[in-house]
Amino acid sequence: MSKLKSSKTRGVIVTLMRSTNRSVFLTINMIHSVMRFHSTRPNTSYPFLIFHDHNFTSQMKQHILSCTTKYYKQINISFLLINFTTSVRPTNTSQLDKSMGYRLMCRFWTYDVFYHPAVRDGGYEYLMRMDDDSYFADLSRRSILTSLCTCTVIWFIISQSKSWPKSPTKLDQFLTSSLCGRLIRYPNTVLNPGELEQLENEALKYLSYPKDCRFFKRGSTPSMEELTYPLAFTIMIYSNLDQFEFLLQTIYRKSNYYCIHVDLKAPIALYQTIQERVACVTNIFLPKQRVNVTWGQFSVLEAEHLCQKELLQQGKSWKYYFNLANSDIPLKTNTELIQILKLYNNQNDVTSLPYRSQLRQKSSLGLSNRTLPPSIKLPFYKGEFHVLLTREAIDFIHMNERAKDLYNFLNGTIVPDEHYYSMINRWKETPSYFSQDHDLSQISFMTRYKIWADRPERALCRGGFTRTICVFNHEDLWHLATSPHLFANKIFFQRDRSVAYCMGQYLDVRDRMRSEEKFSMINEDFYRRLNNVAFGKRR
Repeated sequence: MSKLKSSKTRGVIVTLMRSTNRSVFLTINMIHSVMRFHSTRPNTSYPFLIFHDHNFTSQMKQHILSCTTKYYKQINISFLLINFTTSVRPTNTSQLDKSMGYRLMCRFWTYDVFYHPAVRDGGYEYLMRMDDDSYFADLSRRSILTSLCTCTVIWFIISQSKSWPKSPTKLDQFLTSSLCGRLIRYPNTVLNPGELEQLENEALKYLSYPKDCRFFKRGSTPSMEELTYPLAFTIMIYSNLDQFEFLLQTIYRKSNYYCIHVDLKAPIALYQTIQERVACVTNIFLPKQRVNVTWGQFSVLEAEHLCQKELLQQGKSWKYYFNLANSDIPLKTNTELIQILKLYNNQNDVTSLPYRSQLRQKSSLGLSNRTLPPSIKLPFYKGEFHVLLTREAIDFIHMNERAKDLYNFLNGTIVPDEHYYSMINRWKETPSYFSQDHDLSQISFMTRYKIWADRPERALCRGGFTRTICVFNHEDLWHLATSPHLFANKIFFQRDRSVAYCMGQYLDVRDRMRSEEKFSMINEDFYRRLNNVAFGKRR
């Protein structure tokens, strides 16, 4: 027993179920039998991954959860869609008595399951297959029968309840009845010319916003959760007003605070339009000064500093700060952002890695003819400009003398915005700091989903690359929609506006369902296990 208690073995129980009432019932019985078996072995209580096809409804999911979590509060069950379609047809020499469904099931258990992200990225050492009609036999037959009979009674009550929803949810309807839903549900979906034209027409209509103050009608009634947990955003823009309107329309809530820096070289008409938008509400601000922003130069930091000062002055209660580009696309609703950020242990999310080459570090910082201020020491660290920072961290940046020394030193260096936050977030005096390496990874840095051309995930990109960064299009929706990240970069309306349209629709449906049915798609355990979040809990 002592060896069992000290074991760090991590396993997962995997089920492939049919979208039928019988399979739901069998799956419930199977889960009960497993939990009964593991109740005497608490150190081997593994999570469940339940794979299902596109006919699986939220009602079926709720039945399973209601019948299991009632008795096992700590049970961890995840539901995952698997696409059982193929263009491959059996050869003449194949055993024709085996159906295509059976063949795909065999492929799933012998290959697909081991390469699914939920299994591959879970860090599991063992995988146990449990079919829906399988179960563990406890030593006490009476205990099993009691468990199964109790579950049967619960199942009967749920099934016969007149108050229980009998029709698919709004999310089910969206995913099964729209082109956007099909693109989100199925990888590698290819639309025919007629469908592409229909999608483009739908996108144009959806993205045609009112030119007056009705633009902000959508975010005018925040929930109590939003009122008590306001967020702050900076948006930097120099062109593409249509993209800006989509981004602002999607993230705007009356409870939040926004600062918009319009590049000094932006067209006058664009600046005037944004001024008119800002005049409609009291929680969007333009900095009193504007700068000519040039990529890779100090002006990037300068523009953001202006907005940060404005946000600190205008709002005293906001909790977290996001810096957004006009090419970003939200992947979470405002309430989902709040739900996730409440799990973050008040931690920042900033990428930070050391230089591999001392020569390159010296060249980037211009150290051949400049000296560091006494408060700043080598090594320097580099990372993404996109960050998630607590209000306390933003306040520190503008008040701390060491942070001011770094800010002033970086004026005149190469790409200073990629050093600034990556350095400051390493310092132990920085509120919510993280002193370890933090990479732009698909499973660690959650603030931004970005695919680089030199990364393994480059094969996912369907929209092509610009400056080695993937520009997402509608064929990328399936992995955008399932990503745990908060925002993605980047999109260009000139290439494909339907990716914004579909993602906007998807967020709209989730937002309505959360307010009406207390619906949530957030896997809270995933965010709790993030390195920087766990670090904040230990600190």
